[in-house]
Amino acid sequence: MSVNLKSNATIDQNLQRMIENEKKHWRLVLERLFVIVLMLAERSLPFRGHREQLYQPNNGNFLAQVELIAKFDPVMLEHLKRIKNKECFDTYLGKDVQNEIIGLISRRILKTIVSSVQSSKYFSVIMDCTPWVSHKEQLSILLRCVKINQEEVQIEEFFCGFFHITDSTGSGLVETFLNLLAEYNLDLMNCRGQSYDNGANMRGQYKGVQALIKEKNPRALYVPCANHTFNLMVCDAAKSVSIAFNFFGTVQRIFTFFSASTVRWDILQSVCKMTVKSLSDTHWESRINSIKVVKDNLVQIIEALYKVADSSSIGVAVSEANGLANEISSYQFILSLTIWHDLLFEINKVSKVMQNLSADISIMIKLVETTKIFLESFRCDESFEAIIKKSEEIAIKLGTEPLFPQVRLSRKRRFFEYEGTDTPLNGKSKYKVDFFIAIIDVALVSLNERFKMLNSYNKILGFLTRTEKMQSLDTNELLNDCEKFRNITEKS
Repeated sequence: MSVNLKSNATIDQNLQRMIENEKKHWRLVLERLFVIVLMLAERSLPFRGHREQLYQPNNGNFLAQVELIAKFDPVMLEHLKRIKNKECFDTYLGKDVQNEIIGLISRRILKTIVSSVQSSKYFSVIMDCTPWVSHKEQLSILLRCVKINQEEVQIEEFFCGFFHITDSTGSGLVETFLNLLAEYNLDLMNCRGQSYDNGANMRGQYKGVQALIKEKNPRALYVPCANHTFNLMVCDAAKSVSIAFNFFGTVQRIFTFFSASTVRWDILQSVCKMTVKSLSDTHWESRINSIKVVKDNLVQIIEALYKVADSSSIGVAVSEANGLANEISSYQFILSLTIWHDLLFEINKVSKVMQNLSADISIMIKLVETTKIFLESFRCDESFEAIIKKSEEIAIKLGTEPLFPQVRLSRKRRFFEYEGTDTPLNGKSKYKVDFFIAIIDVALVSLNERFKMLNSYNKILGFLTRTEKMQSLDTNELLNDCEKFRNITEKS
């Protein structure tokens, strides 16, 4: 018996051979199913279709890939033959198996991520909340760490997943994050940075996520998203004056009016080479794309509006087309169009550089200073007069008189026989003060306020941002900078 066992010559050797062959077959089938799941998941493609049966139309990408592989692969062909001949009832092609494979892959990836973060020891966190299609709030969490190899030092960023939350306050988000760290066996005291958007629940000084985490770990420095901060600066300027806010509403109405009907869209394309674009709800600086189209094709857009009014038999469309044409051909709209075009054009260039992967904290500080210099120079009388000149040229092409609206003088009650010496502003001066200077002043104040924290961190971390800068420091200077960094982080 012992000799037969060693030589695999027992009485059930044929049965054992069949069992091994069967195990090998199912392993090979599962390998192919894992590859299909990975391919579809990497490309964010849907798995299931309207039907869940083989060789049926609209049965989804997963089953379609299984059928495709079976045309060239004998293992998958044999598997489908067994299913067709009803030789096996466990097909491993159903939705439950698909979800189980996705879960296995997910856990394996997370295990690799945790291992990488643990080996790096120190990490930073990025979080953001977004409502998804099922009208539920989900929290996305990313971890960043520094991976040091023998050849290079590389910053790695890992997406840990979406987490459904019911409490979107600072304390609720922090609790979700701490539960994640406990599950992954990561220590919060090793967190050295946190970055979020500028929402009150994130950046709040007392009850925000950054404040609550810094209470537990003072060394987790909070750096808000620079580009999002830059975007909010433009948003603050646009929302500070009613004329500016109404202007963007008018630009959006142009797109809404033409896109509401295919006939109107065809009329627009017949007279205009470029099509109007919708405004971005979040990236205010990218609204230059919509404004540029309107500015370069203002004459053609007005012509298209009048064509729609002449050809339409719907009273509402005729009224809206005529009203919109009169509104965008007014001198005030032309002035606003010119101002916002020149302003957003420069700001959008800075925003694109700020989003570059090579942009570190020192580069961002320089970009902020460059923007501040531009806004201060743009605020001067020469810039305003240049805008007036460009607006007058556009107005003349449209046949619009370049006249500012007349200012109505209001009577003021005088007390104690006081006679005021202030002279009322004319239309041009009032527009300059109430709109042009107002939006720039709000932008400058917002720029200084929102990037104040970035300046303070630049003083702490500035010597670390550039290797050539560190190499130029002598030993005492480098030691002083490191000592300053240690003292500030301990106090914070």
